[in-house]
Amino acid sequence: MKYLPVHPLEIRYGGSESNSGVLMLLQPDTSRYIPILIGAQEAQSILMAAEGKKAKRPMPHDLIEAICDAFDLHITSVTIDKFEEGVFYATIHMKDTFVEKHIDCRTSDAVLLALQNQIEILIAESVLDETGVDVNQLAGSPAAQNPREERSMLEDLLREAEEREDYERAAEIQSRLDKLDNPLSENEE
Repeated sequence: MKYLPVHPLEIRYGGSESNSGVLMLLQPDTSRYIPILIGAQEAQSILMAAEGKKAKRPMPHDLIEAICDAFDLHITSVTIDKFEEGVFYATIHMKDTFVEKHIDCRTSDAVLLALQNQIEILIAESVLDETGVDVNQLAGSPAAQNPREERSMLEDLLREAEEREDYERAAEIQSRLDKLDNPLSENEE
């Protein structure tokens, strides 16, 4: 199975369930992202980890870290392996001195542990193909019907492209933003 790297882009609130967020994972060097519905507490924990903050008392992911330390286990990677009946399945890959271990987990926990350990998040190419959304093909999507949401996603992608110094991609995204500002401009030529 082929895996590709992704990384957290942002968390949006107001998913289809109350008290939920949508974790947006971005495939680098593309405009493709994967929206994953997560609980509000998981969203808050991921935001804290991304900012390098810790809760006053240990959270479940802190407990996992403590157990790993106590048993000399090192998290080597996390993978998002499949998408079935609307649920993403993830695995934490760990090793000790002798053995590699693979532990099934929620995707939000995998992302959180990856952030805490500064390790790569990998997604199966088949899952990315099935669930990935290309911001350039938003026609008919909820984001395309909501110009403010589409603008926000495009601005995030522009910032990401600029941080990677991918100026060609940034120019494409900026052109799309310009068309949002002046939809008649493409018809004036």
